[in-house]
Amino acid sequence: MNSYAKITLFLLTAVFLLGTGYWAGNRYPLSGARPWIQSSQPPLPGIEIDGQAVNVVRGGFSWCSGSILFHNSGICSTTDSPPMITILKDHKEPPAQVKPKAKIETQAPPRIKEFTMTRLEGSAGDDPYAVPEQPGVYYYRIYCEWFSDQGDAEFGFAVEVREE
Repeated sequence: MNSYAKITLFLLTAVFLLGTGYWAGNRYPLSGARPWIQSSQPPLPGIEIDGQAVNVVRGGFSWCSGSILFHNSGICSTTDSPPMITILKDHKEPPAQVKPKAKIETQAPPRIKEFTMTRLEGSAGDDPYAVPEQPGVYYYRIYCEWFSDQGDAEFGFAVEVREE
């Protein structure tokens, strides 16, 4: 075998081994990193109050949809939106009817890194995981961030507290 053939064989072997290592590293990461969710948009969180599912609206987001072969690659998009309270007030569906002081149960989307829920109007000191005692319409914002820099998103929902 001449030296040109040896160099070619060496380079092909090196490229194969590096490619295999890259693929295996993304497929089976040792660092504990989680593979991306195979979805074109961030998955919605679940909200339930007194056994009733509450409609959740997706707002602005930054999201990378993973490919099947390479989890941490794909198409990334950013969707801007008006403030969440504007989206919720303009939403066609009426707010969920709830009892005063009802507890809000949440189910975070899969592979979530951060989940924060806040009430957009009302006293800042109140527990955001319980609806207020006073009758009225209340708006909530949820912020989610996913592992492996896949993205982040804003969600919201509205409830109407009715007197018992």
